[in-house]
Amino acid sequence: MKKIAIVALIAFIGFVQQSNAQAKIEFKNDVIDYGEIAKGSDGIRTFEFTNVGDAPLVISNVKSSCGCTVPSKPDGPSFAERLQSGLEDVASSQNETAKLMTAYEMGIENDLSKVMVAQQVSSLGFQMTLNVRNKALSAYKDIMNMP
Repeated sequence: MKKIAIVALIAFIGFVQQSNAQAKIEFKNDVIDYGEIAKGSDGIRTFEFTNVGDAPLVISNVKSSCGCTVPSKPDGPSFAERLQSGLEDVASSQNETAKLMTAYEMGIENDLSKVMVAQQVSSLGFQMTLNVRNKALSAYKDIMNMP
């Protein structure tokens, strides 16, 4: 009975700590000085911020307070999209190399240099992927070990 009570207490404490997790936004600069803006200039400013909280930060339905500015999401792919694209490129390179090697072994492809170059490109892509993974893992461990 005591074991059940202890397990329930630990689970409850863990749940309470999770429910207290909050996102906290921290801006790189608290004040942006627009200075004098020439007539007809774009007046575009970028606000950089970081989530320093312990829960995901979700930003949606962004509006300006006065209606005189139009907030927008930055153009281009996100980090996750770029990472996914890179992984797909490496996988595609490895698949093409495997097909080329099989074709060479079966006598369909006669150009050994083409096969070797494809193998080196595939190997370099995989090594770079491993290096990125190792750096990300190292950064994660450093963050987790921060006081």
